[in-house]
Amino acid sequence: MTSPLDLQRLAVRIETLMQVRTHGWIGGDDLEFKNLLPTGRDRRKVPDPKVLREMALNQESPSTSDWRLWLTMANRMEGLVHQNDPRNPRRVIHDVMRGKYPGMR
Repeated sequence: MTSPLDLQRLAVRIETLMQVRTHGWIGGDDLEFKNLLPTGRDRRKVPDPKVLREMALNQESPSTSDWRLWLTMANRMEGLVHQNDPRNPRRVIHDVMRGKYPGMR
């Protein structure tokens, strides 16, 4: 099962993701990202970091399916951040194909 340290680490990852700005992202990615946040509208979203920290303090452990789902969603969100990084070569090619040249934003 998961240890309290694992829950703390996931809470830190989620807090970091909550601070990401989505301005200028590829259409649809920003909506998907925002829906996966704890404040999102999707029913399947990452948990609030406060809840994870409370679980760690109380030595509670989430079910295996919940834990795997949370990790999968956090990885997906980090992937979206990476895909929309202006320095990412795929993003540069995407922008050039649409007439937006690097450094001319």
